Amino acid sequence: TIQLLAVLPNPVGIDRGNEEVHLSNSGADAVTVTGWLLQDRAGNEFTITGTVPANGTLKITLPAGKLPLNNTGDDLTLFNAAGDEVDNASYTKSDAQAGQVVTFP
Repeated sequence: TIQLLAVLPNPVGIDRGNEEVHLSNSGADAVTVTGWLLQDRAGNEFTITGTVPANGTLKITLPAGKLPLNNTGDDLTLFNAAGDEVDNASYTKSDAQAGQVVTFP
């Protein structure tokens, strides 16, 4: 099962090009997530490429301007290549402290 594990919405220094989203895979097989989509509250979208290893994680560094993670809080939704919602998560302004990774339950 692929899930949103964590985000780094407010990296120390410049945010643009340094924000991160981490996906986790609790399954016994690697899952290719190429063509999957991340969407934020404002409707900004980023198409993912890569593979999440079995029982592992994939760190995605977001290119500048592609899916800006708001330091005031945001919602993220993960869709598979077929367009089905796979997971969603939210964080708040108080979660988005400089350099702090926000982990989702």
